[in-house]
Amino acid sequence: MQEIKLNDSVTIKCYTDADEMPLNRYMAFQKYLLMDSGVGCDMRAVSEHFQRFHQYLAGGMYAEAGKEAENLHFNMFSILERINFQALAFGCRVYAINDEILTDYSEDALLILSERFNEMGLTQGVVKESNDDSKKKIFEALKRYYPEFFPDDVQTEVFVRICRRLELVALLIEEEGDEAQINAEIEEIDAYILGLDKPQSFAPEDPENASLKMDLSYMNLVSMMEGNGIHNAAMLPVLSFYARLSYLKKQTAPAATHK
Repeated sequence: MQEIKLNDSVTIKCYTDADEMPLNRYMAFQKYLLMDSGVGCDMRAVSEHFQRFHQYLAGGMYAEAGKEAENLHFNMFSILERINFQALAFGCRVYAINDEILTDYSEDALLILSERFNEMGLTQGVVKESNDDSKKKIFEALKRYYPEFFPDDVQTEVFVRICRRLELVALLIEEEGDEAQINAEIEEIDAYILGLDKPQSFAPEDPENASLKMDLSYMNLVSMMEGNGIHNAAMLPVLSFYARLSYLKKQTAPAATHK
């Protein structure tokens, strides 16, 4: 566990690794990070929403522009209501504050905890750095042990296209090749990358709500695991959960192929 010592009287202990963080905490942690990246709660996110909104309009992606405008609305609401998604995500990872072991991780409890963080003097920079470090550690551990659940084909394709775009820009600078053809290829690459980063919906009434879909997917997965005799699956450490999931996948694969 990570220990964050704020002063002589306050120490926060929080889960940070895949072999210790319970799955239910990890999924809540991921959900709030998703909302932070998709909605945001500060003025930097406002600027990013405006930028993407205009990019979608310029690319004729009007449905995406509409969702981006909707997420901008939720972004402004979060700012006005002082909702900090990074702090909520961090709260999911907190095991104890001094000798007080935390057991309530409902959204209301996390909002109250977020206010406590402010009173303790826990800065946004420390919260984000801790969250980023934990997210990276857990992802790298899961990808190392269970790569079948974490393919990187898309990331590889994006990298290749970005490299190609740099080559094309260099050709324009050096005034080599057909300018119209080069610009057309650059626009094609830009459209591909922009299409990968489509805005997700977070509207409560939308069945495509990204955080709702994440919750449902998590609950279905836990139900499937428990239906196969793995009790209290939600309380398993993340690494142990994926170990059992990998085992079940291998056990059911021959049956699926046989059918």
